[in-house]
Amino acid sequence: EIPYSNLADALEACRSAYKYTIVDAPRIHKQAMCVLANSSKLNLIVMQPNVKDIKIAKSIIATLSEFGISSKKIFPVINRFRRRGPLVPLEEAKKALGFEKLHHIRNDFKKVINSINRAEPLSDAVPFSGIRRDFQKLATAVSSFHGNGNGNISG
Repeated sequence: EIPYSNLADALEACRSAYKYTIVDAPRIHKQAMCVLANSSKLNLIVMQPNVKDIKIAKSIIATLSEFGISSKKIFPVINRFRRRGPLVPLEEAKKALGFEKLHHIRNDFKKVINSINRAEPLSDAVPFSGIRRDFQKLATAVSSFHGNGNGNISG
């Protein structure tokens, strides 16, 4: 566990040692969220397409905005997305969050479990799956965000 007072130093050490640093930081203190977001080039906010998750994401986006984080540094991502019958349709989620584009990762449980059970990457187990294409699109969007790739990605 990293004390919040050392968080900026720990991130700087990671930045100097690695090309990319990804920080998974659910339910953290607002001050730590501010440190992470300010030192990150891109902030992924991952949610499911339900009212509770969208409400929490909206609150996180508002907090980041209060700390002066530009909406250009925020990538909302909907996971477990279903084209038919999502709890909250994509257009409604966009409107609620105030973003024109939401990246989404479809819900393809069977193919992911097959990949895990075979101990194979998705590219080997199910090379033409929709979930793999969704991850490729997200990776392309993230990598093109800052071409040099020297930074942290918070999620």
